[in-house]
Amino acid sequence: MAIGPISTRFPKLIVEVLSPSTSTLDLRDKARGYLAIPTLGEYLVIDSPKRFVVLHRRADDRVETTWPTSAIELASISAVLSLNGVYDGILVRA
Repeated sequence: MAIGPISTRFPKLIVEVLSPSTSTLDLRDKARGYLAIPTLGEYLVIDSPKRFVVLHRRADDRVETTWPTSAIELASISAVLSLNGVYDGILVRA
């Protein structure tokens, strides 16, 4: 069964899994575009080959950026992800 693109008009959270060929675009240009969406609370970027996560969170009139190393708290959806769980079963580069 093929699954097509999933989209919503008023996202609270966007999760991006980096591709080596587009990581610069994802980390810079897409981030600016996504963070301009008024309803977006958080933009989570996950690097699949490396153990690297960036979380951009809207806080009033600014954006806070963190680099979680254990737990990823997603306030926009009231969830906490374990970084170990995100990378469970994935071979990562040092």
